[in-house]
Amino acid sequence: MVFKNDAAGRLVAEVRQEFGRARLVVGVDAEPLRQKRRRLWLDFLVFSLSLALLGGVLSLLLYRQQMAYLATMQEYDRRLARQREEAALGRSAAAIAHEIRNPLNAMAIAMQRLSYEARELSAEHRQLVKVLLDSVKRTDAIVEGLLRYAAMPQSVSRELLDFAGLVREVVDLYAGQFAAAGIEVAVAVPAALSVAGDRNLLAQVLENVFRNAIEAQPEGGRVEISARVRGEEIELQVSNPGKLPGRDEMEKIFSPYVTLKARGTGLGLATVRKIVLAHEGTVTATIRDDAFVLIIRLPAAGSQ
Repeated sequence: MVFKNDAAGRLVAEVRQEFGRARLVVGVDAEPLRQKRRRLWLDFLVFSLSLALLGGVLSLLLYRQQMAYLATMQEYDRRLARQREEAALGRSAAAIAHEIRNPLNAMAIAMQRLSYEARELSAEHRQLVKVLLDSVKRTDAIVEGLLRYAAMPQSVSRELLDFAGLVREVVDLYAGQFAAAGIEVAVAVPAALSVAGDRNLLAQVLENVFRNAIEAQPEGGRVEISARVRGEEIELQVSNPGKLPGRDEMEKIFSPYVTLKARGTGLGLATVRKIVLAHEGTVTATIRDDAFVLIIRLPAAGSQ
């Protein structure tokens, strides 16, 4: 059998049979066969491309799932590391409380008696006793702060509360301190923002954040407080200029005993993070428009 094109360009299949000097030639139109073969090749090409595309999509989905799994495991490892760190901190705090607070109390009592009863002390010596007593009290406050931080629970009780009202209440509580420090306060908080959480602990978060904003601006400035609903979360932003942390400091700013202040304990923002995490929220910090911006997100009431 021979395939060739006829004068019209169509494919023809010819069969030739010799009978002595005679030859029998039978031609059959093979154009449908060629079209069928083209369709088969086209179908094969489409099938191959589809298979390759499906393989690529499945590979991408598998890659994303694997990356999500790795991210989940990394977050789990970070939380486990934090829990271990805080457990170790709790044990250290207990040891510190036992080993240091008793001598501190004895020193404080002795210096108080010395100040009250030693009439022969000069004014200069009395001032030195006062400086020592203030230092003992400050050290005791640091130990007390460490104990409170270490004893803070990993989970909290939940009650429905008006978060917007709580923000305004704490702002009013700190109005005198803002005014005394020469700090202008701008508040943009909607009337109705509800979360489920511990009112006292969330008030402590706000107090720490506002105190941090005041201490960052010893010569006066401005604090902007705003809140909004973002999906299933309540987002609170507190922005203030002043002394801004560097990039390395930003990465460690929520760690215990990391502070930019000369006399800070470094537990303020660490406490904020611990309380927010206990409420299944997040807290981040960034520098925006030459201002330090603290962003706290909490699950809105009913979204848990």
